[in-house]
Amino acid sequence: MIFLLKLWLILIGIVIIIFGSYTGLYYYFSKKPTPIFKKKIFPTATLVIPFYNEEIVMKKKIEDISKISYPKNKLLVLFLNDHSDDNSINIIKKESKILPFKFKIVNNENKRGKSNALNYIFPKIKSEITIITDADSLIKEDAVENLVQYFQNKTIGGANAKLVILKPGQDSKTYKEEKDYRFFYDIWRHGESNISSISICNGPLMAFRSKLLEEIRLGSVVDDTELVFKVINKNFRVVYDSTSLVYEVTPLESVERTKQKMRRVRGLIEVYLKNLGMLGKGKFGSIVYPYALLTHVVAPYLILAISLIYLILIIKIPLIILLLLGFFIPKIGPFAYSFISTQIIMALSPFLARGWNTAKSSREELGR
Repeated sequence: MIFLLKLWLILIGIVIIIFGSYTGLYYYFSKKPTPIFKKKIFPTATLVIPFYNEEIVMKKKIEDISKISYPKNKLLVLFLNDHSDDNSINIIKKESKILPFKFKIVNNENKRGKSNALNYIFPKIKSEITIITDADSLIKEDAVENLVQYFQNKTIGGANAKLVILKPGQDSKTYKEEKDYRFFYDIWRHGESNISSISICNGPLMAFRSKLLEEIRLGSVVDDTELVFKVINKNFRVVYDSTSLVYEVTPLESVERTKQKMRRVRGLIEVYLKNLGMLGKGKFGSIVYPYALLTHVVAPYLILAISLIYLILIIKIPLIILLLLGFFIPKIGPFAYSFISTQIIMALSPFLARGWNTAKSSREELGR
């Protein structure tokens, strides 16, 4: 039992070192000033909106993108239909009359799936910049304009917007948890971006040099992060911009949010493990990528082991159950619970997440 207790404490120490150094390092680099561009550029851009049965949110999405501040003759809105069988296309045809930009609907002729749809459209895009946004997200008016400014730097191949979680009409525990997580997420992505490139991408709004996408073929459920790694492999950076905002509603029910996170984490792990050849290459391969592996692949299993050992220790050392009182400490307790539960979800996701779809409650909330 003493051995088990020592092992438990050692594992806790390792996790503290991983996340403490991870957050501390990225916090330091996140303080680097955001680039200031002396002049503005407005390259030709295609705003791609992949969709599958999005009739609930499509009208609001169109109203939202109609307010984007970008030269009318420089932006094409492309609705990428992924085999929808609801009323989405009819809504687009009816509501898109308000758009100040040219628009068109393209049907994915590949197999169903967002990655397959993007694979189909990438070679057909003629604009300088390709911007991808989710149908169930809302874009701040100047977000597109802000993102494309980064392409003045020839070393940058992609730029990612900051995701802001919208407060739902009803009280939601998942909203509070996601909002807390996003506080640290922004620090981590800022730090990564300033060191080299981000290792995770906010799919609701991202922009890339179109020429880099022509021969890219995606195959993961996390097409956004897979895109980042493929662009980095072409020796370009992908940066994070907190002035470009995109808004989304998180699933309102804990079960829905858990399923969504499991599905995404499974994809992240697959992408990370497929790119092990990048280890040690440049700042990304020497700093950012190793930390991504530690925090998303290694740490979740350490925390799962810590939790299982703790259950055994409770049987042999009953007083150790008093540690659970820490979960009732205001602010600290809820954060600790959210962190530990999320890590366990990440550890289990490769085994339980297959075939699960994303939640619908967030779309229903957004479409109201």
